[in-house]
Amino acid sequence: MKIKRILLWPFFPFLLVALAILDFYLSYFYEISHQGLLVATLLSLFLIAIVWLILYWLIRDLNKSALIVFFIAIFFFEFQSIVFSLRSTSYSLKAYNLFRYWNSNNGQLTIFFFFLILVIILFIYLKKLPKVNRNTIRLFNLLSLLVLMLSIGRGASLLVQNRQIPTNFYHYWQNHLAELPIAEVSTELKTPDIYYIILDGFGRNDVLKGSYGIDNTPFLHALEDRGFYIADKSYTNYNQTITSLASSLNMMYLDEIAETLGENTDYYYAASYMISHSTVEEMLKDLSYQTVGFFSESSFSDFTKRDYYFRPQFIPPSFYKIYLYNTALSVILNSKFYDWHRDTITYTLDTLPEAATLKGPQFIFAHILCPHPPFVFNNDGTPREAERIYSIEDANRYLVDGTLEEYRSGYRNQLIYLQNTVLSMVDRIQKNSTEPFILIIQGDHGPGSETNHDTLGESNFTERYGILNAIYFFDRDYSRLYPQISPVNTFRVIFSQYLGVDYPLLDDLHYGSTYGDSFNFESVNDKLE
Repeated sequence: MKIKRILLWPFFPFLLVALAILDFYLSYFYEISHQGLLVATLLSLFLIAIVWLILYWLIRDLNKSALIVFFIAIFFFEFQSIVFSLRSTSYSLKAYNLFRYWNSNNGQLTIFFFFLILVIILFIYLKKLPKVNRNTIRLFNLLSLLVLMLSIGRGASLLVQNRQIPTNFYHYWQNHLAELPIAEVSTELKTPDIYYIILDGFGRNDVLKGSYGIDNTPFLHALEDRGFYIADKSYTNYNQTITSLASSLNMMYLDEIAETLGENTDYYYAASYMISHSTVEEMLKDLSYQTVGFFSESSFSDFTKRDYYFRPQFIPPSFYKIYLYNTALSVILNSKFYDWHRDTITYTLDTLPEAATLKGPQFIFAHILCPHPPFVFNNDGTPREAERIYSIEDANRYLVDGTLEEYRSGYRNQLIYLQNTVLSMVDRIQKNSTEPFILIIQGDHGPGSETNHDTLGESNFTERYGILNAIYFFDRDYSRLYPQISPVNTFRVIFSQYLGVDYPLLDDLHYGSTYGDSFNFESVNDKLE
């Protein structure tokens, strides 16, 4: 009897919230903190409760208001899923203009107001309806409970799988860190501050000239005037940010990691773990270095647990932005997403010189998502108007909704903005520094106007692999550097030359992989000009 009574009470809107949060958690398992998940859950339940109270006050009927809340919740939490379905349908029908329209500001506003009208119609209909049948409430409760239970089962299976996959990798990596060489501490060690600044997608000068019509020579000469060595024939070792950083911060190629993962070559979190628990950082800690991190929109480079962590005010953590982006609020907040991205870039470039005032040797790491899409700056640094729903997709995934000329024009303007800003940053670091320092300004990969993340063979490898690689040593002894040096050898030179660990240089090799299969590598050495 009690169960029947419970099933007649309309609790299904709360089950829908639980289902939406669970799906969100499973989709972004590696990016989510438990604290963030709790806040998102409580916030979602609070919003639904408030909407329900308002509707109940207007209708004075619990069951009617519950049905309206249910459809509002579907519209709110599944908004981007609805957009995706519309885009997929349009693409299958070869209605390509409509396919792009659904991802534009106007297209998503159209969807938003269409569902708003449906909710209003439902509200009017239910308000006039004498009574909601009890069996309707029971059916909604049972169906919602069934779908939630199925999702919990699927989620439990997925979580077990995710915990089983990394076992071999974790053991391998902990053994690797335990066996790292220890620097021979002596009075000759300078322990300079080390800046490792990644400008995501910053290409090599010859690539920029050929594909983008930019002569970067004045910028490179300005860096040389400030004492930098420019490796003007440098290629990245990997075509994705996460694998590129996993390689450079650990001074190694990733072949053994791929072997350790076996068939699980899609397990990109291995690279993320290698970045946050890197060889470079562990060895520098043994030399009493402190670590300095900056807020990043990429979860794998957002080092919150560093000795010093700089983040701009009033910008939500990446997890919350992902959460907001997947809801109907993405339409209302679209311009704000662009503002947050722009503010993150300017904040990091403006704040990096402050690390020079910190006492003791510091390892300063900053991953700046620029000149990589989205293109949010004009060439004079003024904000660029948002043309579509916010996304950080690059290469062919950007070109799904944009043209080749839009990509190249946006990239060109963003890179011109960066040139003067980076030079100003370097000047301030040099002015603020009272201790010796090393400053590396490096692209993790090049631009992607002719890159296909899903089909490796359809890419322009020279464009994607040619990178900016500018290195400043405090004593300007560049005898170990050479024009073709790649990121895997950057810290090998630094440890050997300054920090008492003899790291022989590796051959400069270059590998590619597709998104979704990050550790399934293919050599591209013979495809680079």
